Parts: sequence; C-alpha cells; structure tokens
Amino acid sequence: YSQSFFNFMIGRFFAGITPSASGGQFAQAYTFNKQGVSLANASSILVMMFITYQIALTFFGIGTLTYSCLTDTLPSSAINIFGIEFNVFSLSLIGFGLTTILVIFIFILSFNKKIHHGIVNLIVRVMAFCHFIKKDRIEEKRIAFNAKIEIFSIELKRLLSNIKIMAIVIFLYLIILLISNMIPYYSFKASNIDFGYDKFITSLSYSSFVFMITQLIPIPGSSGSAELFFSLMFEPLLGANKDLLNSSIIIWRSTSFYFGLIFGGLVLILYHESPKLNTLHYSDRTLLEIQVIHLNNEYIKENKNDKKQELINIEDVEEYFEKIKKDLEKNLKANNRSLIKEEKRKKRNDEKN
Repeated sequence: YSQSFFNFMIGRFFAGITPSASGGQFAQAYTFNKQGVSLANASSILVMMFITYQIALTFFGIGTLTYSCLTDTLPSSAINIFGIEFNVFSLSLIGFGLTTILVIFIFILSFNKKIHHGIVNLIVRVMAFCHFIKKDRIEEKRIAFNAKIEIFSIELKRLLSNIKIMAIVIFLYLIILLISNMIPYYSFKASNIDFGYDKFITSLSYSSFVFMITQLIPIPGSSGSAELFFSLMFEPLLGANKDLLNSSIIIWRSTSFYFGLIFGGLVLILYHESPKLNTLHYSDRTLLEIQVIHLNNEYIKENKNDKKQELINIEDVEEYFEKIKKDLEKNLKANNRSLIKEEKRKKRNDEKN
C-alpha cells in the first residue's frame, strides 16, 4: 500500500508539470521498476488504470449531465474564442463526448479486428492527406496506432476476465471523482459564501464540467485555463457573492492541484525509489514505450478454457517493437548508472565527513 501511494504521488507530480500530463505514466513506470515490479506488469497496471478511469469518468459525466438537464441547471456563461462566442457548457460537452467516444472505441476496436484496422487506416490516410504525417512515416504511424489499440485490447480482455476487481476499481474511481468535485462547494463555504445545500449537486456538476473542458487544454496543470473556466462556470451561480469568487478559486486550486503537486515533489525528493529529475528521460512516445514489452512474440497469455499457454502473434511489427524496447532498456540503464554514481558520490562525501 505504501509503495502504491508513493508511486501515485510521483505520477501526480510529473503529470502536473508536463503538457497533457504526459510525463506521469513514464515516471510511474520508472518507479515501478525501482520498486521491483517488471516493466511488463507496470505497463499492465498503467493501462488498466487508464481504462477503468475513463469508464468511471464516463459514468460520472453521464450522471452530472443527466441531473443538470432534468433540473434545468445547465450553465449559461459564454466565452469569446478568436472572435467566436462559445457557451462554456458546449465546450464541456466536447470534452465529455471525446471521453465517451474513447471508451466506446476501446471496446469496439478491441473485439472487432476489421473495424480496428479500417479505422486506423482511415485515420492515417486523413492525417497523411492533411500533411500531419510525412509520407515516409505513414507505415510507422500505422503500426504505432495498431500497437496502441492492441495493448488496450489485451488489457481490456484481462480486466473483463475478472469483473469483480474491475467493478471495485471503477467504484473507487467514482468515489475519487465524487470527493474531488466536492471541493468547489466547500471552497465557497470556506469563503463565507452563502451557498445552500440545495446547490450541492449543482456544484458537483459544474465542477465536473470544468474538468471536461480543461482536459482538452494541453497546458501543464491546466494553469490559467482552469481558473478562467471555473470563474465562468460558477459566477452566475453565486449571485451577490461574486466578489468572493477569487478567494474560492485560490482555495479550490490549492487543495485540488497545488497541494498534490507540492506533496508529490516532496515524495520525489525523499523517497529513495523515486526517479531523479536530473536522470529521468522521457520522450513523446511514453505511452507506447512503457507498454511495448507486451507486443513481442514472447508474450504469453493463459488460455481460459484448457489452461494451456499460447502465443500472441503481432504481424509485421517485431522489428519496430524491438527497436523501441531496446531504446527503453537503454534509457533505464542510463538512469540506473546515473543513480549509482550519485549514490557512490554521496557515500564518499559521507565517509569524508
């Protein structure tokens, strides 16, 4: 339990300081490795966490959207972006829609190979046509997209083989989402804003809408954008208490983001199995890198019916995966060497003292 907690806080810190929280997963994979968990198991854990979290987020979003629609409490504020006025609720719908589509796609693409390959080929062609992908990298990107979907397929099937555990994890994530979205309500209370208990669920919904918007913005910790959309979302709800909105925002951001960031930084500094800022190297392929160990011919899964072992064959990608795997192993070895040198240096200094 303690190792899991420290691992989570380290991931929280790196997710908070990197765009779109891209550094959190790699930092957690590295920490797992230092804790004695193999990269194969670490990648399984991280992918399962991602899948179950997205499912819980979808359920929570459906609940808050349904409540707001039934009680006619949808936010009405608007924001001007490049001269076009957008209702903030419409932006939150986009975020919710992308999350829902992602969950649906994970399920559909995991169990239907024809749709899987058809959609991947379509995405690659469109990106190549729009010049987002260079012509000489089309095949590489196609393999990378197929690899990511294959990873989700493997882990989703593994989760579905143990429905009870999957349900428990999703339930725990729902509790986390409930508690985190309660923070704005009590931030208003702490600022002496007369916010009645009848607005408790409305506050939960608005907080959820803010998160749906900010997850679309690739800024470390959603700094600036989170405060802006929080203000736009809640200001009409406060009535005569708008002057106290800024103090509520400070309390909300301090407890929901900065406290975790600072505490995660302390864990990073003090926990002896954590990565070091000057030795941790991560690239723009983090999600694929930490999972790729699953996708070589040596990966074995247990057949549920006859308990025999069978190989999962991934066609045409062995060389590509092997290259990424070697890059990751080289990266981890470099980190370990740096840490060993640092420990030896500290030991020599201690002996001199």
